[in-house]
Amino acid sequence: MGLFDFLKKKKSEPAKPAQPARPAQPAPAPRIRGPLYVYMDIDKLGGGAYGLSAGQAVAKAVPASMMNGMSILSGDSNATLRGSANEYVIGLRGSDTALDAVEDKLRADSTLKAVLSRTGIRRGAVSEPLVADGTVQGGTLVNPPGHSTSFCGLGFRDTWKKQEEQK
Repeated sequence: MGLFDFLKKKKSEPAKPAQPARPAQPAPAPRIRGPLYVYMDIDKLGGGAYGLSAGQAVAKAVPASMMNGMSILSGDSNATLRGSANEYVIGLRGSDTALDAVEDKLRADSTLKAVLSRTGIRRGAVSEPLVADGTVQGGTLVNPPGHSTSFCGLGFRDTWKKQEEQK
């Protein structure tokens, strides 16, 4: 290789300065869809101790294992208290992922569908005068501190206990 050939040869380009690494983009915050509400027709629940029947209906549709860590609330709907409906509400609070799975189970249960009011199953920020029935822990419903078991809570607890005994 001659001198001119050497000079004609392209010189390698200098290395580009290292660019600072981009900070990792934080994962988008999960979209909070809010609690899950199950509105049941009191007449279809059989009247009387309809809170008990409502708790049983939801507990038959969804095993306790799917609801671990969820809070359960219940009571007559605002519309019922105003006299424009006759419905009882069970509210469920938990992670959106767990609530999504529970909602799918509830919507697929034909026995539960038979007792739903026109309002049906809803998700989100709804203002209903519900009282805390407890939190699902270890396959049962644990009462809130200082509270006794509600009829609705008893419906959940007894139904799940019977299901466990049948295994």
